[in-house]
Amino acid sequence: MMACSMKGSIDMVNDNPALINTEAVKNTNIYKIPTGTFWWDLASGETVLLPLFLAKKFYPDIFKDWDLIDEMKYFYSEFYNYKISDKQVNRILLSQPPE
Repeated sequence: MMACSMKGSIDMVNDNPALINTEAVKNTNIYKIPTGTFWWDLASGETVLLPLFLAKKFYPDIFKDWDLIDEMKYFYSEFYNYKISDKQVNRILLSQPPE
């Protein structure tokens, strides 16, 4: 399993000759890092959500009781004073721009 970051794309990982023989590429097990108000993998307030995202992806059995969506809703409500919708949560997790 592999995660690509910031402006990178899954295609950039899949097409990289240095990574072509990795299990993640062979098994199409590559995930884009979420983007909310800023990239989660760069120093921002949302960076605290990245370990939760990665834990759920890399170790789903161990972290099966964690609800990433609930954590995201709490985070945005508590720290940005903004109630995000399920649709917004899904767009963030897919690293899609806001509508």
